[in-house]
Amino acid sequence: MTQKKFNCKQCGNCCLYACFDEVEEADIRLWEEKGRTDILDWVRRKPIGDGDYAYEVWIDPRTREEVDGCPWLKSLPGNSQHICQIYDVRPTICRYFPASRKHAAEIGCKGFEE
Repeated sequence: MTQKKFNCKQCGNCCLYACFDEVEEADIRLWEEKGRTDILDWVRRKPIGDGDYAYEVWIDPRTREEVDGCPWLKSLPGNSQHICQIYDVRPTICRYFPASRKHAAEIGCKGFEE
């Protein structure tokens, strides 16, 4: 049996329903190197001991409250497709989506369907 390859349908479910709350230090460094203060504004650095930090995301820069879903997901007008506004510098965890077929199915991702 041939394994179906993942083909993104731009449904946005990965960003709407599989949202995560932390990014890696490498993501922070990339955004700093690229001068992406617009993204860094949505990050909260939290000390976790021994000079290490956790980087919590998507924290509204105005309210400092966590938001539901990813603030960088944009709906395309006239259809049900979405695009990532930070695709070229998206977090590492986003680059590896979906982690598995099961993971995709759990959030309603149709990327493995015909």
